[in-house]
Amino acid sequence: MNIICLDLESILIPEIWEEVAEETNIKELELTTRDIEDYDELMAHRYQVLKENDIDIEYIKEVIQNIHPLEGAPEFVKWARQKAQVAILTDSFYEFINPIMKEFNKPMVFARTLHWNEKGYLNGYTPPKNIDIKLTAIKTFNKINLNTIAVGDSFNDLTMLRQANKGYLYKPSQDVKQNVKDIEKKQNYEELKQAIKKEL
Repeated sequence: MNIICLDLESILIPEIWEEVAEETNIKELELTTRDIEDYDELMAHRYQVLKENDIDIEYIKEVIQNIHPLEGAPEFVKWARQKAQVAILTDSFYEFINPIMKEFNKPMVFARTLHWNEKGYLNGYTPPKNIDIKLTAIKTFNKINLNTIAVGDSFNDLTMLRQANKGYLYKPSQDVKQNVKDIEKKQNYEELKQAIKKEL
């Protein structure tokens, strides 16, 4: 049995925080794991910036309502689900992504859960950083003899991609390209389809 494990942001949908940054015109919110590898450090930065600019969870949810899949992404997921099991493995949050998942016909998703205070300011998440959702899922799938094919784009995807039976970087940033030489890179869904077909 095959399972295709997909990171979400920049693979299937735009980077949520970049969309929030554009809507609020706050450049500091454009930073992602492509820029800051340490996820706790990145999230702490986001909490501070949001609080300083009086942006709460409800406002972020309003922005996210206007986010839609990348062009061709729903068709790619539909194709993948016809070929194998599909799991979305993401460090994003259920509170953000659940509405968008309807456009993919609600695939299986492993994500994090946000926490916020009484004023609606973000202040934490679970599971904590020391639990790598993507790596843990891949290891579990491997233990039950699933053939794992993983797709990601950032530094925080590398453990998942290397643990999978086969991993691919999809449209990685220049920084990731320059620093990662051991993982195949694909630039569009058609290239990804052709590569995945060979592994099924």
